[in-house]
Parts: sequence; C-alpha cells; structure tokens
Amino acid sequence: MLDPDFPKRLLTAGSQRTMEFIHYLSKENSKCGLTEKTDRCVAISGLEPRIARTLGYKSSYGIFETYLHGSLFWQATDEKLERIAYKEEQYVPSWSWMAYTRGIRFFDKVSFNIVEWNVNLRFDEECEHALMADLGSFRDRLSLDGKHDVFELNGVERGWVRYDMKNKDQSKHLCDERCVPAGKMTRGGGPEMYYVLVFRPTRDSEYSRVGVGMSQSEYVVRDRSSGRVV
Repeated sequence: MLDPDFPKRLLTAGSQRTMEFIHYLSKENSKCGLTEKTDRCVAISGLEPRIARTLGYKSSYGIFETYLHGSLFWQATDEKLERIAYKEEQYVPSWSWMAYTRGIRFFDKVSFNIVEWNVNLRFDEECEHALMADLGSFRDRLSLDGKHDVFELNGVERGWVRYDMKNKDQSKHLCDERCVPAGKMTRGGGPEMYYVLVFRPTRDSEYSRVGVGMSQSEYVVRDRSSGRVV
C-alpha cells in the first residue's frame, strides 16, 4: 500500500485485475490476527472508502457494488468460521466476510467476466446492511455428502455446497435450504451451472447466509418471490 498512485492505479487495471485486487485485499484482511475480533471492520475502514470514491461506486461491509456478485462468493478456508458477536449498533450482515472469524478465500481460477450474473441480486436501497434477491430452492431428493460437501442424485454428483459455519443441525437434504442463483455459466459443452448463495429464513421475508456453492441449473427452482438478506 506504499504505491503513491494507489488507488488511482485501479482505474487503468481493468475489471478482472481490479476484482482480483479486491479479493486479495479481503483475503489478507480476513487473516489478520486481531486482539479484538470486533475490530475486523476497522482494519479495512480506511482503504474501503478510498477505493470506492476513486472507482465511483458504492461499497458496503467490504463488498463493492460493481463487483458485488464476485465479491459475495467467498468461503471458509480450512476451518469453519465463527460468527463474531458485534454489539447491536455495530451490526455486520451475514453476507459479509467481516461478520466471521478466520480466513476466507474466493472461487479459484474463475473469469467472472464470462458469467451471466443475476441483476436482481443487489444492495437494498432502504437498508445499508441488506441485500435484495430473487429466491430459489433446490429440487427434492438431493442428498448432501457432509464429508465432501457435494450433493448427488442417484449416485451422480450434481454440485456442491460449502457451509460457512459448522452446524450440528445441518440438514442432509438441500430441499430444506433456500438459495439465490446468482450467476450462470456453461463450460465446454458441459451442463449449465449456477453459482448459488445458500440462505435460511430468520423472520418474514428476511434471510441469513449460511453457505455458497455451485449446482447444475436443472436442480435449482427459481421462485417468483424476493427476500431481504441481512
């Protein structure tokens, strides 16, 4: 961060390189060993608004609007995460990596420019700590292999889900979860795949993030309902 042209240099870096930098910044900050876990937001508070002002778009809790979809696809590294007990006035939403302890990483070797993103997944204009999203669900009879995080039907792998936190009450049946098909991609003649964010309801029309994954598109049902993710 000693570069005198930072963050203006990002203006000429191109979208893919800029997003890679944002991912790098997020990963490095997530690995910081802070004495106070609730300082996780403070560690990046100086850089985030500078980057957002320079690039000319909104940011919220370490997630930048122009790179919203790619920035939401973080996941736990080796260990499951733990939710940080922020004070009520410091609320940090479940979709931000700042809400959890330990390090995170992003999907490997993916050119997010070739993904068809769901434009209905967006920041909520009325609530700074919320996202608005069109909800979906997984088809019946998909069973989750808790050891390898893959789900299958009739013994054939159809996708995978990685949960953010260890949950003893985690269901083996994905039909119990809700999801947002955030992006769609077809790879080399293979099946059409969805990038999915996995949620659970907290109260009427509000949901909390519990994981992330990929699924063959035919195993996700896109509902006509929308919800607020907090």
